[in-house]
Amino acid sequence: MFWLFCYDICDNRVRQKVSKYLSQHGMRIQKSVFGIDCDDTKIMEILHSVNAICKHNEILSIYPLYNESIDKTLYLGCQNRINKFKQFILI
Repeated sequence: MFWLFCYDICDNRVRQKVSKYLSQHGMRIQKSVFGIDCDDTKIMEILHSVNAICKHNEILSIYPLYNESIDKTLYLGCQNRINKFKQFILI
């Protein structure tokens, strides 16, 4: 399953750690948004690891993306970026 992982982290050091960790597991879509393709067990492992990095006042959101949703995605912006991240870009 595809997961959209979004965060709003104020602390630069914490944000960089989360970004580096998520880069190892998925594709960056925007500065604070990643697309990750994994099963439920792996996403729970990722959540646990990111939670260990973050402070309690950070905002983390994880959205499951089903094939039907991906097929209905609308794309705007640079064509090269769209081609590179076609499965993950959502507007």
